[in-house]
Amino acid sequence: MNGQNKKRLNNSKFSVLAVTYIIVMLFLGMVVFFLPEIYNKIDEKRINTITIDIKESVEVTDSATRTKRLKEISEMNQIDVVVLSQSGYVFQTLPSIEFKELDKIVKKVPLSYHASYVITVEGTDYQVWLAIYTVNPQKFFEVTLIGLVILILILFTVIMLLLLKMFYDTVRPLKRLKNTIIKMKKFDLAGVSSSENLSKYDGLLEDLTEFTGDLQGKMDNFGMRYTELEKKLQAKREAMIYKDQLVASVIHDLKTPLTMQSMQFENLIEQHQDDLELIAVLKRMQEKNHKTLKEIQSAIYLVHKNDVKVEPVKVDIIKVIQETLQRFKPILQSRKIYAELDFPKRAMIKIDEIEAKQLIHNILSNVAQYTKENGMFELKIEERSNEMIISAYNESDDVEMIDFDHVFELFYHTALEVNQYSTGIGMYTVRVMVEKYGGKYYFEPKNEGVLLKIILPKEVDNA
Repeated sequence: MNGQNKKRLNNSKFSVLAVTYIIVMLFLGMVVFFLPEIYNKIDEKRINTITIDIKESVEVTDSATRTKRLKEISEMNQIDVVVLSQSGYVFQTLPSIEFKELDKIVKKVPLSYHASYVITVEGTDYQVWLAIYTVNPQKFFEVTLIGLVILILILFTVIMLLLLKMFYDTVRPLKRLKNTIIKMKKFDLAGVSSSENLSKYDGLLEDLTEFTGDLQGKMDNFGMRYTELEKKLQAKREAMIYKDQLVASVIHDLKTPLTMQSMQFENLIEQHQDDLELIAVLKRMQEKNHKTLKEIQSAIYLVHKNDVKVEPVKVDIIKVIQETLQRFKPILQSRKIYAELDFPKRAMIKIDEIEAKQLIHNILSNVAQYTKENGMFELKIEERSNEMIISAYNESDDVEMIDFDHVFELFYHTALEVNQYSTGIGMYTVRVMVEKYGGKYYFEPKNEGVLLKIILPKEVDNA
């Protein structure tokens, strides 16, 4: 039997019980309401039956048979009867045959029927005096009470069956729903109740079962996609490891000749003390060489960052911005991007110097990549008593393509990403650094472009 047939059968059972309950209730109410009328009808029928029996008995020609039948009728019913004939025949249940005296006697007793009349049989007149007494109230009450008790028992049985049916149809679905939720909590989606076993009271469970099936399909699909993504990430991870090793090797290879050049510059300066012009040139070259070495040291730090513990120091963020801007100057000029700068001459903040450079580099890199050609960007630094605010606004053509709720996620790209240099980790790196120092970050649309706002504390206990 499938689920639909079970539902129809359960509905039929419930309907039958409900109709039976209604019928019994109506019948019981009608019995109680019409009880006096029922009593009258029963008494009327009893009177008619007795009078007819007496008439038929009187009409019997055989006197012995007539007497016998009248006696049986009087004994079977609560009556008194006297029959007189013209020939002097007498049948009586009372000692007197005077009808007036009999009337006085029976007036003292509750009667259902009392009459005197004549029955003519083959030319002979029979005078009949009949008194039918009321039915014993106790007996009638007992019979009526037994009938009512039977009806009440039937009604009680129907109610119990209805309650059991309702309990079965409501509690079982709740138990199934509870078990389903427990199974879902344990990710046992295959064990969720099948829709074939559900009743009409399992509406919520039916929706949950449908949702579970859909969820199972999505999880299977997600598992396949996750496996593919994991493979891609593993490939990228291996490629990044190779790149890191290659970069580290190149950086270390560059460091040695630059160090040798620094030593040669010092020797040349000592050897040509009299040639001031040459010394000036050598010192400028030496200064550039030192600057390059410092950049190489920073790169080495980034490569081995996880192995080195560096404490935050006081850093002039303005100086970092100026140095970084010089690097992006050719890109900004080639794309005809106008820069508007608003910051003080000096702004100190406690931060890892390399991370400060990386943070500013990511901000300006984002500006250089996504500011539209012939557009402009604004870079503003504000200082408060205990925090520094960095605001970078740039005009952009694809603001509508940016998902601002997910822009700080790893590997995020716009809906129509066309920049070949975008890695999807720049804004994520900004987020990680800001969170590391307990700061706040915002990225939102503004006018015809976007605004990146970073709030960093000037002092940090631990980074």
